[in-house]
Amino acid sequence: RLQTLTEEMIKQPGKCPKLRSKGAECRCMLPFAVECAQAIYDADRSIHNLAMLKCVCALLDFCMLFTLPEWPQDVASKVCRTHCTMFAALSKEAADRGDDHLWRLKPKHHMFCELAEYMSPVLGNPTNYMNYADEDFVGWIAQLASSKGGAKAAATTSRRVIDRYRALRSLCTKWDK
Repeated sequence: RLQTLTEEMIKQPGKCPKLRSKGAECRCMLPFAVECAQAIYDADRSIHNLAMLKCVCALLDFCMLFTLPEWPQDVASKVCRTHCTMFAALSKEAADRGDDHLWRLKPKHHMFCELAEYMSPVLGNPTNYMNYADEDFVGWIAQLASSKGGAKAAATTSRRVIDRYRALRSLCTKWDK
């Protein structure tokens, strides 16, 4: 979950709006984004707001597919295509209005299409090869290696990780018995 949300996490001076957060935190915000888009669409039923609602809903739908026991390739491709089509339409509309800093298409959209349409038919559910598990592990190791003072050389850091891991492992073994 997102620990804190500040204006600077969304809009920095001189930069395009973008939520700056970890991937898992961002995914947890998708249901909230759908609620916001739905409220905006309910207040003003314009084509723009409908495209925005469909765009956000498609992204949430794609993430919800991760939880299914069997990866539905055809649904994943369709939902991905819907999201990218709506996002591209919003991007073009913003550029036509001169607001090219809104709804800006990024290379990640191309990677998203590649993942959904070409990689997942071969490799299956993206959760099997996403890097978030690796990022969580790296964060866990960083926390394990943290120090409140003293020497911070590479040798002491690696020694601290090994010692703390051994201590945790001995506790786990003790509790398993």
